Amino acid sequence: MLNTAQANLEKNEIDKIETEMGIGFRPARYYWGKDIAETEGRDGRGIWFRDVVAKFGVMDLEEMTTNEVGKAPETTVMGIRYKSICFDPPKYLLYLFKMVQQLGVRVIKVSVDTTSGLSGVVKSCKAILEKEVSDKAFAIVNCTGLATRHFLGEGEAEKLFPIRGQTILVKGEAEMTRTFIRLPDAPDTEMLYVVPRPGSGTTILGGCKQVGSWSEEVDEELNRRILSGIRRFGLCNELRGKDGEFKVLSYQVGFRPGRKGGPRVEIEGQERLGGVWMVHNYGHSGAGYQNSVGCAEEVVRLLKSLNKV
Repeated sequence: MLNTAQANLEKNEIDKIETEMGIGFRPARYYWGKDIAETEGRDGRGIWFRDVVAKFGVMDLEEMTTNEVGKAPETTVMGIRYKSICFDPPKYLLYLFKMVQQLGVRVIKVSVDTTSGLSGVVKSCKAILEKEVSDKAFAIVNCTGLATRHFLGEGEAEKLFPIRGQTILVKGEAEMTRTFIRLPDAPDTEMLYVVPRPGSGTTILGGCKQVGSWSEEVDEELNRRILSGIRRFGLCNELRGKDGEFKVLSYQVGFRPGRKGGPRVEIEGQERLGGVWMVHNYGHSGAGYQNSVGCAEEVVRLLKSLNKV
């Protein structure tokens, strides 16, 4: 009886967290339709994150039962299971916004001059700060993503590139997150994934990773392939209506901020620029949410080190 009451209490607390933060744990399934380096040995040895996620395991595709994990997509050569974290980005970002305000952060929405390079950005930010809060800036943290290319030198700007993504928002929360890559009869730039948004009553279906594409237009044919593939491989049957279709709420196109060499989280140079330190934090490609806490901690560490200079 006590265990039941405790379980209910924990569930209520988890539900509250998901409602307020838009973040929650979900079971995850990941499938490969063709062999690549990650499927070497088909025993999980090629999965870099196998030791950093909970409940990791390699599926036995021949002995899987419907009650346990559902049927793997046809043509699957390897599948893994683990525990993952899912986000509802609008709700999660609003939660973070409220948190920083409660900590005393002043939020100012203005335009910053990027036409005069990095020195112009520093000058513009200093002027804005002195005008809005009558204070002097100690450091500027650059989190402008792909926009960084507008004010850094040509060498750094050339490292930045978009990774176009296109997704479909549908009604209902899927029971787990599912990903299927290296699809049969599809380019490697396309994959299928199902990501529930905790506490929102919605799920994201995708998608693609199109390196170098700046197209903001929704590709209707890609939408068709996403929905058709999700249905064909049974990746989200629990959200399909009696007619076998999904209730589509919206279509989205976005650009992941890619950077050759990976994310840049470091101090600009060895000296202040116009009396201000510049700390960079950009170029996270498709791992912005996953890397956000760790990168923020590194930025704080860098700022503390500068405070001693």
